[in-house]
Amino acid sequence: EVESVIDLQQELADDELVLEFILNDDDGYGILISSQRVNFFQLNQVPTLNNSILRLKSFLSAPLLKKQQLLEYRMLAFDVYQYLFPEKELADIDLKGKKLTVVPDHNLQNFPFEALVTDSKVPLNDAYLIRDLEINYAYSISFHKENEKVFRENKPLAISGFAPVQFASQGLSELKRSR
Repeated sequence: EVESVIDLQQELADDELVLEFILNDDDGYGILISSQRVNFFQLNQVPTLNNSILRLKSFLSAPLLKKQQLLEYRMLAFDVYQYLFPEKELADIDLKGKKLTVVPDHNLQNFPFEALVTDSKVPLNDAYLIRDLEINYAYSISFHKENEKVFRENKPLAISGFAPVQFASQGLSELKRSR
C-alpha cells in the first residue's frame, strides 16, 4: 500500500524529516516532508548535478592524498550540497539536530550524503553534513513502513570466527593482528 504524505506527516516527530528525490538525466525534484509542511522543489542544472555526483563518487572511492585533491573534493561536495539542498527553497527550515531520512533516486543511489560539505569557509572536519544531522536511508517510504510491520524473531546465535594469519596459498599478504 502506498504511504500518503498526510499519513507520513502524522507519523513524523518534530525532529524528523524525509527528503525524497525524483531524478533522471535531465530533470530532478526534491520533496522535503516534515510534520508541519511539505516543500516540493525543482533541482537546477540537473545534467551538471548528475556529472558532479558521479565525480564526487569517484573522489570518495580512493584516499585523497594531495592538498589539491582535498580542495577539489571540498568544492565539489559543497556544490552538490547546494544543488540538493537549495537555500532558496529550504531557507526557513533548520536542519541542525534533525533526523533526516533520504529516499534517493538515479545517481543518488548508494551516495553518502554524510560526505557532503555544508560550508566552504569553516574547517573541513566541521563542514560535513553528518555534523548537522542524523542521516538514514530508505529506498521507498511505503516499503519501509510495510517492512517495519514484519515480525522477526531474534534467535541468539553462538558464532566464533577465526581468520588465518597468513594467506600464502592465495598469494595475499599477512592479515595483521589476527593472531
